[in-house]
This record gives sequence, structure tokens and C-alpha cells, in this order.
Amino acid sequence: MITAGPAAWSALHEDLLRAFPGSAVNVVDRTALHLGHDSHPHGFHHLEIQVISPAFCNMPLLERHQRIYRAIGPLADRRLHALQIQASAPGESPLPHPSPSSI
Repeated sequence: MITAGPAAWSALHEDLLRAFPGSAVNVVDRTALHLGHDSHPHGFHHLEIQVISPAFCNMPLLERHQRIYRAIGPLADRRLHALQIQASAPGESPLPHPSPSSI
């Protein structure tokens, strides 16, 4: 099992790069935005994953997300509570997500 923290996010980043060669991958820990919320379980994290990959050209959004989930494996092993995914092909504009202040 992978523990949470910077080393785990680095491993997650590497898993995504292996699954999507030639892609731009970014893993952002958004946990600090949710600390103190009643729904935030202790020891679990909120992550944002951004992948820009040629593999996503002409691929529906749902399939892009499914491929990312397959690449990272079971979320429980990553100690994730919430995962936000931005998956786009080169040249596409990523879909906007609500800012934390609007949630």
C-alpha cells in the first residue's frame, strides 16, 4: 500500500507518466483547502490530477477518466477522499472547475 504525502504523489505522478507517455502530468494536493470540514476524514487527501495527453484525442471524457483511474489503481491504496481530474488532449481547453471559494 502507498502511504499519503509527497512521496506518494511523486509515485502517482510517475504512474501517470508511464501510462501516458509523452504527456504533461501534474498532481496537486488540495487537502489543505478542506481541513476542518466535517466531511474530511483524518489521514485522507483531496487531489487534483491534470493530464494533457495525445492519447486523449477524439476520446470521450468518460473514457479519459476511466483510463486515469486504471493508471492510478485503487484509490484506497492512495488514501484519497476526493479526486478532481482534468483530462485533455493537446490544444484543448481544460474544462473549468469551480474555485474552492464557490464550493
